[in-house]
Amino acid sequence: STDFRACAQRAVKTDLAQLQVDAVDLVLIHDPGLANGTAISSALWEGMQDALAQGLTRAIGVSNFNATQLDELVAQPTTTIVPAVNQISMGVGGARPEGTLAACARHKVAPQAYWALKDCPYSDPTLRAVAAAHGPHVTAAMVCVAWVLGRGVLVAAGPGSIRSTAAAFSREDLGATALVLTDDEMAK
Repeated sequence: STDFRACAQRAVKTDLAQLQVDAVDLVLIHDPGLANGTAISSALWEGMQDALAQGLTRAIGVSNFNATQLDELVAQPTTTIVPAVNQISMGVGGARPEGTLAACARHKVAPQAYWALKDCPYSDPTLRAVAAAHGPHVTAAMVCVAWVLGRGVLVAAGPGSIRSTAAAFSREDLGATALVLTDDEMAK
């Protein structure tokens, strides 16, 4: 049988060696499906808790855990540290995981959206009108990111892989953090 607790610790140490650092800010269990069941998720989480206790990371979290999976992980008797973060797919034009957000709130886990711009309806007239109402420099992408932030969800953002657009995308992401949508705009 596989010692998943030890596997998790080895994986963190391997990542640190590849990064050539002694510790990182955050380590995630990427996908509960990879864990293939509550017992394995629990053992992997024990290894993550060990990595945190050893100072190999400053925080530990999960990714793609739905409400049931998060509830089950937190309920395990071996879970002494609740995940700091649950990275989930969420966006205006994409997933809206209400049950998962409720579970994150119940357990005081910070939800963080990746792909906040996936399926963002950039040319949607309502979205463009909301952007225009906030000024000439506000884009549809900024509104999509602001909508996620307005839900109390952190956004995992990056400049993308195309160097020619990286600076502009970074400015948009940062600009979205200052954009506050009204309740009516959030509901649209």
